[in-house]
Amino acid sequence: PQRLPPLPCPDFEKWYAGINPGSLTLVFPSAYINNPSSMFGHTLLRVDPPGQDENTRLLSYAINYGAETGNDNGVAFAIKGIFGGYYGGMGIGPYYKKVKEYSDFESRDIWEYQLAFSAEEIQRLLAHVWELRGIHFEYYFFDENCSYLILTLLDVARPSLALSEQLHGWVIPSDTLRLVTNRPRLVTKTVYRPAAGTRLAHLAASLSDEAQDTALALADEKLSLKDFLRQERPPQQRADILLLAHDYLRYEFLAQRREKTASARLSRQLLRARSRIAEARPPAPAPRPAVSPEQGHATGMLQAGLSRENKDNYLQLRLRPAYHDLLDSDAGYVPGAQIDFLNIAARYDTRREKLSLDAFTLVDIVSLTPRSRFFHPTSWRIRASWQRRLLPGSRSPSNLAFAVDGGGGLALRPTDGLLLFALLDGALLVNSHYQDDYSAGLGAETGALLQLGSRWKLQLRAQVMSFRSGNPHRYEQYSVDQRLVINPQQALNLSWSQQRAFGRRLENWMLSWRWYL
Repeated sequence: PQRLPPLPCPDFEKWYAGINPGSLTLVFPSAYINNPSSMFGHTLLRVDPPGQDENTRLLSYAINYGAETGNDNGVAFAIKGIFGGYYGGMGIGPYYKKVKEYSDFESRDIWEYQLAFSAEEIQRLLAHVWELRGIHFEYYFFDENCSYLILTLLDVARPSLALSEQLHGWVIPSDTLRLVTNRPRLVTKTVYRPAAGTRLAHLAASLSDEAQDTALALADEKLSLKDFLRQERPPQQRADILLLAHDYLRYEFLAQRREKTASARLSRQLLRARSRIAEARPPAPAPRPAVSPEQGHATGMLQAGLSRENKDNYLQLRLRPAYHDLLDSDAGYVPGAQIDFLNIAARYDTRREKLSLDAFTLVDIVSLTPRSRFFHPTSWRIRASWQRRLLPGSRSPSNLAFAVDGGGGLALRPTDGLLLFALLDGALLVNSHYQDDYSAGLGAETGALLQLGSRWKLQLRAQVMSFRSGNPHRYEQYSVDQRLVINPQQALNLSWSQQRAFGRRLENWMLSWRWYL
């Protein structure tokens, strides 16, 4: 049938001319573990006018799809996000505001993937965005989310891509990046935009401890600028210290830990002093990571293994839909961060010829961010799971208790490849073998995470808990876990763990192979 003739729309034409589209860029702010809706990263589109460079692109427009969450947080936020309790909407606004939000406020590195779309395809996409104004969708964190809607926009621009048709089950931003980058000649260039915290850490690492302390004293006004300028220093070192003090001051202000007026005054003084050092060179930019997010391991995982628990032998099969744990390769991921979601394991008792549930983790989130002179984050973890425990009055090898546990503390990186951590923990256990069906306690854990070469990781961990409510007892757990990366999609694991409680021990050895799916 004959198409209807196109009708003029002055409002759309004015809006379209104001955007002045020349090219499209897919943007990926890296994962931000302190915000549940951004734990897996985020994707949005940028529309670039013709003739832009890497600096003027900040003035481009960004197309973003997100949930309208209001002031919700905590449990309500998670439940509504999982079960579609929020509406999502499409918005378009200046890209520099998104950079300020993600890169500056949340200190998330940004990756930009410039796409090869024709002018006609871009016009088709923007016409669809125009049609979606004011329309709301049910937003689901794990499937109908930002990445899903962005892929549907790309499909509208070029229907032959059919990107959204390849999504099954979970929709994780880094997985959608793989779909886009795997299409031949669709991505023309990748640009890395380091976050404010990344740039600050890189500049600090290039200076001596004494120079870092001096910059910190300047920013905290424990050392006056006048006294600093009297010090005998090479011009380049003087300039770098002034810049480090300025960048730290700005980082603290963005984190809302500094008052605006005083920060602005000192920042101007530091920049003026640096500008007078004519022979100083600008600092080297933060290096681009060797592996970009889409090149990291796949987010799903299947694992098969052999284990020996006390005197019994078992076969185990484990499945994890998402996403990454501390022993997985950090290439393409945020180091020291773990998000383990719906991890389920079954095991077969070879002596009793019995199949049983070995463990089921609803969610296990860990953030181990090392402290330094300039950064003072709190490390933390939280977990909800059914896990194998020693229980009072039962010697069954199939005992599972539902546990909600977590803690907070600090992490340190004394040298490259070594991360030390210590946390104060709390736990609530539920099982009918406990008095009143529960037991609650407090304790502490400490551990070390070692990167031994590019492929081998080792984790040592010890935990001691004192349960005073419900069913008083002392609980100890010790573990050694190591993983050898065979290739980006396979790894070999060897682990040992021991639990002690109620005068008994439960010792487990396991050798397993995992595939990233």
